This record gives sequence, C-alpha cells and structure tokens, in this order.
Amino acid sequence: MKNFLLYSTLFASLLFVVNCAPNKSASNSNNGIATANGACQAGYYYSNGQCYYGSGSTAANYSMGNGFWADNHTGLTSLQVTNPTLMKQLYKLGMGVCDRGSNNYGQANCDYYIQGQTDIVIQFPTDGAASPSSALVTIFAYPRYNATFNYQASTGPWWATLGNALLGGNYIPDPKYYSGAYRNPLQIQMSASPTNNNAGFQASGYGDAWTGYNQTLVTIEVLSGNVNSSSTLNYNLKIGGTTVATGRMNRCQTLNCGI
Repeated sequence: MKNFLLYSTLFASLLFVVNCAPNKSASNSNNGIATANGACQAGYYYSNGQCYYGSGSTAANYSMGNGFWADNHTGLTSLQVTNPTLMKQLYKLGMGVCDRGSNNYGQANCDYYIQGQTDIVIQFPTDGAASPSSALVTIFAYPRYNATFNYQASTGPWWATLGNALLGGNYIPDPKYYSGAYRNPLQIQMSASPTNNNAGFQASGYGDAWTGYNQTLVTIEVLSGNVNSSSTLNYNLKIGGTTVATGRMNRCQTLNCGI
C-alpha cells in the first residue's frame, strides 16, 4: 500500500507545471529558422528588412515588403479555422508549439492554440511584378491566455511514468512524444504561380526541414486578385491540398506588416 501511494504521488507530481505569468512573448521566441528563406541565409528568420538569429541581425539580401496579412484577433482582417484537426496538426507537427507529449494540459494543448491568436503574413519581393515566382509566408501562433491563471504541462502515458518509477529512473520511450523543432514564428519559402485561369495566385512550399512537416505542402490560395491588389484579398490556407482556414487579407503598409 505504501508503494502504491509513493508511485501515485510521483505520478501526480509530474502532472502539472503552473505558469501564472503571460507567455505571449515566450511563444514568439525565435530559435533560428533552419531553412533558407531567400532573403536570408539558412539559420536566420526575416523581419522588417533584417535577418535575425537570436539577438544578432544582418541586412537581408533583398526586401520582402510587398505583402498581405491576416489574423483572428484584431477584427481588421479575418482567419476562420474550418478544419480544426489539420490546423492542430500544423501547430504540433509544423511548428512544434503544442501536443508534444502523450498527455498535454493547458497551454501545452493544441486546443488552446485553436482558441488563441494566429497571424499569417505573406510577402513578395518588392520588384512590382504582378506574378512573382517566390513568396515568404510567416505564421505566428499564441495560445489562449487567461488574465488570472495559466498553466501548461506535457507528460508521458501513465504506464511510462509508473514504469520509470518502478525501474528506478530507467527511461521508457513514449511513442507519442514529438521531438521535432520548435518554429514560432514559422517561415516557409514558397513558390508562387498564377491560378484560376490567371484570375488569382497561389504560393506553396514544404514545412521546415527540422519539423514533422518537412514533406507536407502548405499553400496560400487566392482565387481572385494579384500581389499588387490595393486593398483586400480572400484566401484559403491549405495543408496537403485540404483547406484548413479561410479569411480575408489586408495589404501590408509596413515591412513584415508590423508584426
């Protein structure tokens, strides 16, 4: 009975990690994007005409100031998730921000990201071309934030936790644990091309090389409009050819759309 109580206590102690402070800035930390995005060399991410790696920066090879942005929290644009299952897969396998263990609680759970804030920026080289051949898409994700109390925790399955205690700390692998890279923001260099009988355009590219989306195609599709449209564009966000979100993008007025 004493052993059972001991193991139960060990399991409970591993269950929750509480964080009462805001973590929006932490979610947006940049750990070095591992793939080149055209404007920057591999290992850097692009923002406002600069290439950043940690606290250092260098000038970008060229400007990506021609673009559009959308979000689900300002009311100025729109982003409606139509396929929560695949959208959570993007957060988990494409960005590594949630659902990394067998059991995920609070802000470690991808449901919190579905209920949270997401920003999408698509940028093109500022050469004025109506049909550019490349684009850079940046996705920012933040979990739902409660003003009074927030927590996050990821654990292995109960049998692994109990087994680790019984075996004196010997590790039992968790087959559901995701070990891919953390990418928030996620930047994807995409190929752009006309679509819908040249009435619109689309940009497509594979996820970051160090994530579970390194062989999954991510697409921004605009059925009507071009990259020099003066105001708004209706768009679809697709994962592997399936629409996961739709909405309206506004034209950027600043580099990286001020995000």
